[in-house]
Amino acid sequence: MIDKSQYTMTLISGNQVMIKRVDGHINIKPNIHAKHYKTAFSNKEKRGERYVFPDAYMPFIPDKLDCGLFNISKLVSDGYTDDKMDYIPVLIMCNDIIAQGRVNFALENKVIHKREFSSIHTVSVKVAKTDIPSFINVFFNLKENRPKGNTLLKEDVAQIKLDEMISIMN
Repeated sequence: MIDKSQYTMTLISGNQVMIKRVDGHINIKPNIHAKHYKTAFSNKEKRGERYVFPDAYMPFIPDKLDCGLFNISKLVSDGYTDDKMDYIPVLIMCNDIIAQGRVNFALENKVIHKREFSSIHTVSVKVAKTDIPSFINVFFNLKENRPKGNTLLKEDVAQIKLDEMISIMN
């Protein structure tokens, strides 16, 4: 029996990819009909895991944007495909409590859920896949379809990563 599965997945960069599984192998291609911000991407395999790295965001990976946000193998197996989840759970790890306050304020009305963890200077958010540009615009200035990290990203954010606790709770 041949296992054939096809998924659409929206990434935190706004890229939307089509994922096709055939007998355990994953084929990935861009969704040319995606509404959100688009950039070319590199499709790579690391230690048996498939990743999609948006080329325009490469200067920020892995220092500011954690590689886990782009690990297609894990995202599919944990149920982050668009048919199962309409948001991306994200942790924004800040440099200190003041930075956390600035990030928290900047995210007001840009995400569908927000929770602060002051003891570890972190903000947990759910980013609606239908409104990824609002989230991206908090941390990046988009010039000529190329993201440039803004002051908030450079000075206040230690790292943005997938909030894996959300998938455990769902």
